[in-house]
Amino acid sequence: MEDEPRWLKMQKHIDIYRRLNYYGTFFSSTMVLHTGTKAIFNVFAETKMPFDKWTIIDIVSSLMSILAFNQIDSLSVAKLENKA
Repeated sequence: MEDEPRWLKMQKHIDIYRRLNYYGTFFSSTMVLHTGTKAIFNVFAETKMPFDKWTIIDIVSSLMSILAFNQIDSLSVAKLENKA
């Protein structure tokens, strides 16, 4: 016998995630902002900062993270129960 129904447990975990989702989106957005400032710097600087493979990996990773955070944030108990 369970103390609380399954849907209530799921809703509690979704609520916890939504409180923390902001931080993940924020930190991923700062990496996008960093790459943008690097591009702006390169426009005005005599000595350019190169866009190496790690910069490209960082920007792709941060954009994918932002998409994932927002996709997961749109989940609801009803959507999860339909998938199970």
